[in-house]
Amino acid sequence: MGVRTTRRVLLRGGAGASLVALAACSGDEQSGGSPEPSAGPSTTAGTTTSTTPTPTATETLTTAPTKSPAPDPQVAGEVITGLAVPWGIAFLPDGTALVGERDTGRLLHVSDGSADPVGTLEVRSRLDEGGETGLLGLALHPDFSANRLLYAYLSTDDDNRIVRMTYDGGLGEPEPILTGIGTSVHHNGGGLAFGPDGLLYATTGDAEDPASAQDKDSVDGKVLRLTDAGKVPDGNPFDNTKDLSNLVRAVRGGL
Repeated sequence: MGVRTTRRVLLRGGAGASLVALAACSGDEQSGGSPEPSAGPSTTAGTTTSTTPTPTATETLTTAPTKSPAPDPQVAGEVITGLAVPWGIAFLPDGTALVGERDTGRLLHVSDGSADPVGTLEVRSRLDEGGETGLLGLALHPDFSANRLLYAYLSTDDDNRIVRMTYDGGLGEPEPILTGIGTSVHHNGGGLAFGPDGLLYATTGDAEDPASAQDKDSVDGKVLRLTDAGKVPDGNPFDNTKDLSNLVRAVRGGL
């Protein structure tokens, strides 16, 4: 009982001595005097109690790495000049390119500084209205080297549509694979790209009707996921139709 009481007193005393020593150090440094030695260990009844300084938290400041600003894009050189509103581009396996002129519907083969017309697609241009319709997107089939299939997104008097045709130095007859996409002076969409899954992705505009983009029964204002023949593949997120062409006809006809 006596030993336990003594230990408690010594612990209290030791802590007090430590605080005093710290205060003395601080005062001596300010006055220029020599610091007094801190209290050493105390021994009573064969029991040694040492004072351990209480660790203090040290704030660590983390500085975020400074990112260098991205350099501005630089024009490496001119490939071809004099084209009338070049829009869609598809690169061929040999590194040359097919380039579509939005308003004329012309398709040109661009190579070594030359642009040679290879055909013209019939399109509706609203250039006189300040519009954005015409020959829009281009994409090559993933197996183009074998099947020579070229895809185009274009505008007609009545709609935007996706067509496919062969290209082997010249254009084959266009085959519509999806029709009835909404068209207007602006907001016509037109992006085409094949994904790593081999499916065709098309971006459609809302044809200046914003509500259609939220309507699952409309193909306008969407990213469409199609087979290479324009059908709905398995696994699409909205299982609201199995035939896009029928859906478009139903929507245009008022269901």
